[in-house]
Amino acid sequence: MSETMTATEQKFEILPKQKYLFQVVNWEEVMGKWGPQIKITLEILKPEAFKEKQRCVWPNKNLTTSRKGKSKLWRWTAAIYNREVKPGETVNFNYFIARKVVADVDVEKGENGEYNTYEPEPFKNQEPFPVGGTSEANTDDFEVGPEEDEDPFTNQ
Repeated sequence: MSETMTATEQKFEILPKQKYLFQVVNWEEVMGKWGPQIKITLEILKPEAFKEKQRCVWPNKNLTTSRKGKSKLWRWTAAIYNREVKPGETVNFNYFIARKVVADVDVEKGENGEYNTYEPEPFKNQEPFPVGGTSEANTDDFEVGPEEDEDPFTNQ
């Protein structure tokens, strides 16, 4: 076993600001800086230039809503399920796998440099997730174009 290690700087590829179509490929419960989180691994389906690259989001393990708003996990669940989550509903994270979700990706600056933020939206060309079932989605209906083009999501 080596007793030495060389320190290296880890570089993260920053995605350009735009909407992306993702597919959920995995989830796991992890312990984060502020407690339990659900790590959701997403693979980019579109735009083609970023196809198959993966990104992760780590919402806190709080599936809650209040007058202050919905938790990050609540918003991701509703977007992945393509329907509202109702108070009292049991969510099985295994049903996230293979579901599609759109995320509006932004670029922000922090003390350690730039990073991406993700705001989830339902993928309208996917059937809403039925309680206790599965559904299919047509990813061919998702288009991403230059900013000056019409909004590709108006018919979702």
